[in-house]
Amino acid sequence: MDREGVPHSPVIDASVAWLVVLKDPEGHEIHLMTRERHGFDQTGRAGYGRTVAETPAG
Repeated sequence: MDREGVPHSPVIDASVAWLVVLKDPEGHEIHLMTRERHGFDQTGRAGYGRTVAETPAG
């Protein structure tokens, strides 16, 4: 994205993987998340989400 001049967020340590956020030409936010986990599960940390497996059914 840098090489092509696409504005984007820095790489973010999301709940269980890495995340980059960018916007399409119409302004819609696109979140790109890796499948590889970074090994530090932040699901219990304030401001971070939970993995789907931990989301209560409702």
